[in-house]
Amino acid sequence: PLHFACWRLGNVDLIAYLVERAGANIDSQDTFGRTPLHIACMQKDINLVRKLEELGADIHATSKNKETALHY
Repeated sequence: PLHFACWRLGNVDLIAYLVERAGANIDSQDTFGRTPLHIACMQKDINLVRKLEELGADIHATSKNKETALHY
């Protein structure tokens, strides 16, 4: 759900709710090893990137291709 919310919706308040209230894992990985932070960077959504960092996203997490979110 968190990846979908980042990819399709980009709603900062919804992301915060999912992490803080619903217990979503902020560093969960999709089938490619990408975290929600990777997705937000791919979308070039700076507000979402900032919120994920504020919520404690791991900026050093790597995908299966060994890419961090900064690669995007």
